[in-house]
Amino acid sequence: MIDEPEVVADLDLRALCATIDLDDDDLGMRVDDGDIAVRLTTGVGGTYADAIAGAERLAAGLDQFLALLKTRAGSADPFPRPVPVVVCELAADHQPGS
Repeated sequence: MIDEPEVVADLDLRALCATIDLDDDDLGMRVDDGDIAVRLTTGVGGTYADAIAGAERLAAGLDQFLALLKTRAGSADPFPRPVPVVVCELAADHQPGS
């Protein structure tokens, strides 16, 4: 089992902004809420296929989170039942810092 990293910050969805950027030829996405910022990158030494898989896992998790928020807000839309998202099971050679 992989130990989950500790949460070090919360981003406020009400003020969230996401911007795609290119920093020294490194494609990334800056996500911030006006107080805290994180940058999503393709990683060092990985492949675009690995980065795409990570972005797909993130997008699937966000889709589920959005559906839950809409349901709690009283949305009349039916709650989608997507395929469960596996976010953290990566091969040992694709772990950050390895």
